[in-house]
Amino acid sequence: MHDPRSPERRKLACKANELFGLLPWNRKKAGLRNDEPYELWRYLSDEWLRSTDENDMLEILRRRIMKDPQKQAQHFRVEDVHLTAKLVEFSSLADVDTEYRTAQRFRWIRELGRDVLEDGQTLLTIGYLGAEKRHWVAFSIDGKMKQLGYGDSLGKQIPENILAAFTWWISKHSSTTFQVTSLPVVKQLDGFSCGILSKLRESMCRITAFIDTVNLILEHFANDDAELPAAVDLSIPGPDRGEERLQEVSFTFTMPLPMSNRDSLVEEAREHNDDDSRPTKQQKITRFFSKETPEEKEDRMARMWDELRATQDKQEIDAVLEAEKKAEKKREGNRIRRQKQRAAEKAKKPENGKKRVCEALA
Repeated sequence: MHDPRSPERRKLACKANELFGLLPWNRKKAGLRNDEPYELWRYLSDEWLRSTDENDMLEILRRRIMKDPQKQAQHFRVEDVHLTAKLVEFSSLADVDTEYRTAQRFRWIRELGRDVLEDGQTLLTIGYLGAEKRHWVAFSIDGKMKQLGYGDSLGKQIPENILAAFTWWISKHSSTTFQVTSLPVVKQLDGFSCGILSKLRESMCRITAFIDTVNLILEHFANDDAELPAAVDLSIPGPDRGEERLQEVSFTFTMPLPMSNRDSLVEEAREHNDDDSRPTKQQKITRFFSKETPEEKEDRMARMWDELRATQDKQEIDAVLEAEKKAEKKREGNRIRRQKQRAAEKAKKPENGKKRVCEALA
């Protein structure tokens, strides 16, 4: 059983709490799915994560791969959660075998198959097992090693219909039978979902996923001018890295199960409250969820207000400078306009004088 007051957990909780003050609450989640920032509360509760949440974590994985100094982006493709469902859908169509090579609707999955299954890249994704099983699982396809990796936090085997869908897709691009292997996933011990990027134990995963997501949002806002893309094409073929390739990327994943509020991550770690009513979504975000001493709280609040005042002072200074810059630009525009007017008037004067002389002579 995890300890909600462990030093590791408290450190992560404090960091997550500090990030609340940095989030731009009046803007969409930049660089991720187009949801309001308050939707991040799901990471800190016992609620099931949605496909948009899983896609956000896949986006974090994609960007971590891109930043790898060994250029791993050349070897990997990260696809969102809809890939598995599309493979199951396409493989069951009546005329799929005759249309797959030419039909426009299969173009994207056909090109993905060439990159992964023919050119030897590795595909990483997660998939939903359907409304009956309500479970997220991890997949990898190593086109170089001819392996289909499957990771289930409950320790179960890959469902037959999904295996058949992947086998059908592989057969369209390769005559080799791929070996089914097990991915190193986090074992599910409770009802909390663990992010695919987490390297900590199960009880830490949700806080860690929240911190990773917020950091990515803040990074994107800080680089607005750089136009950071929301999705990256990793289709560049690379040299043979052998079995080392997949081992170098952390790809662990656990799916949530329904849990009572008694075991909620937020409920365990936050300060006790006399209000027994169920907290709203907004309250789950804004409540502090780690026990702290009065001294620690006083120190934290003092630091928070200092940072807020510094931010406000900077914003006021920036606003004054921007206003002065606009005023100077306006004055310069007026000056140039007056110069042009005087030049135009001066150019007209000789013509008027010449006209009057001609009239007098006449």
